[in-house]
Amino acid sequence: MTYVKKYCKFVWRHWSTLFVASVLAFFSIFGTLQRIDGLEILPIMVYFVILTVIIFFFEQYLIKIFKAKNYLVARCEKKFTKLFIIFMTVLVFSWAPYVIISFPGVVSWDGADQLNAFFREAMPPQNIDFYGTTYNYSNQQFYLTNHHPYFTSLVLGGIFKLGYVIDNNLASASFSIIVFNTLFVASSLSLIVTIIYHRAKKIGIITLLFFSFFPIFPIIVANVNKTALSIGATGYFVVGLYLYIMKPACVRNQVILGITMILLLLVRNDSIILIGMFIVSSVLLKFSIKSLVFILTPVFIVFVIWLKLLLPAAHVLPTESVESLAVPAQQIARVLNHNKELSVEQREQLENYVKIDMMKKVYNPSFYDPVKHTFKYYPDGFWKSGKSYNLNKKIIAKAYINKHKFLFIKLWIEVGWKNKLVYINSFLHNMYHYMFFLDGQSKTDLSLIGGLVPYENTQLFTGYHQGFKTSLLNFQKKYEQFIKLPGLKLLMTTGFWGSLISILFAITIEMKYVNGIIISSTALGVLLIAFISPVDGLMRYVYPLLIFTPIIIMLLLTTNLNNVNAKKVNNIRE
Repeated sequence: MTYVKKYCKFVWRHWSTLFVASVLAFFSIFGTLQRIDGLEILPIMVYFVILTVIIFFFEQYLIKIFKAKNYLVARCEKKFTKLFIIFMTVLVFSWAPYVIISFPGVVSWDGADQLNAFFREAMPPQNIDFYGTTYNYSNQQFYLTNHHPYFTSLVLGGIFKLGYVIDNNLASASFSIIVFNTLFVASSLSLIVTIIYHRAKKIGIITLLFFSFFPIFPIIVANVNKTALSIGATGYFVVGLYLYIMKPACVRNQVILGITMILLLLVRNDSIILIGMFIVSSVLLKFSIKSLVFILTPVFIVFVIWLKLLLPAAHVLPTESVESLAVPAQQIARVLNHNKELSVEQREQLENYVKIDMMKKVYNPSFYDPVKHTFKYYPDGFWKSGKSYNLNKKIIAKAYINKHKFLFIKLWIEVGWKNKLVYINSFLHNMYHYMFFLDGQSKTDLSLIGGLVPYENTQLFTGYHQGFKTSLLNFQKKYEQFIKLPGLKLLMTTGFWGSLISILFAITIEMKYVNGIIISSTALGVLLIAFISPVDGLMRYVYPLLIFTPIIIMLLLTTNLNNVNAKKVNNIRE
């Protein structure tokens, strides 16, 4: 009986790290089974137990390091502004080779779509087939939608136009966006480095080196699209969150967090999940509830005004509802693809929403776009030139998925009730690389070499070419070799960052560090977004974790938790 009590106490004391260790062990096994067939159940169980124990002891080792008093800490008394300027200059110069060699900037899929829509460009006359659905005929144009957040299109379009004013050519317009990207992201990340450096010099220098030379960041700023805005806004949000959790009663910090929240909501359609995780963790921990209400009230008002008044006033069409259906649509598609029977009534209902045969044919376990394009959303001829905003809005409103979304959810539940294992497998196949990295798979949709697909190659981009073509191709080859080096290859996997943030979250819980729990649970929202994203293992969905992680590690390494818990320093509650 004594041993049972000790075991229960042990599990209760370490429940968070044990849970995360078992989850990571599960995904390691699941990922391995995708490459190795025929493993028996007994070796799998043994493998699971051994992995769980190894990961658990690794977590305990990290906790021991984090509890070491003043580990790596040497506080800096230099002026904040001076340090910020120095660090920002270092980042700009570190990224300069990428920016110069990819001049005038990398224009490709998303960025071209945003700019074409902003300027309502006419599409080149041609037919384009997306997984069986023809979208383009002659005499069609781009229309503004909130698929790519309109605020980012507004910023990119405005800077692009300003570039033309400065020097009337495409290179100037495109490069103006790259200059803005560089300064915006560098300023955001420099603030984080400065904050960390003030608390711990060595950790600050390591963070600066990471932001300077990890190749993802310069490639982000060298691309003409919304990614740099998203990364920069996330950095400012992390700064606002840090200031708030350290001094929640400070009105200035509350205002800063509120402003950074609004910015994040404007540049990322899915950022509501991050903010939701912050709210949930703050409420559960009873962390400064009155301050929370003070922050969220104006944020909510501004965001509602933006969505309900300003976007319609700017004639921006809503985000396609099918964008949020990756999980249920993929699960139904897998049921069809695996030849599971649907009732006659279910098939008739589903046929109203999608092209069933095409959905079955194009299903890809780790990529939602083929299935997404089988939805009967945009009718043929939707992109015809000259249609009014109100007419387009009426056409979209008539889409069956928009008129009967709850019936689709009901159908999804009914089909899933008889195909539970198929649904579970579908979900796992669409997200497991965000928790598994042993196969070294790395996917990124950013490059140093631009290029337009035919329907995007409008008059806006006539004559687009990158100036240092031969050097750029050689540089791209060297870059691809560089990221395959053992350490970098690991950092270029989504599974590494997903596993790391999960471990840090579990550690903050076990250490009972309230500030750490709030900021790491907010970061965990990034992982939730990735789980329901349209692509398995795409680096774009974990970029924010590259920003959250250094500041969480700094907090754990520089906070005397005995002092914090005893005196409630840094954890002011109301």
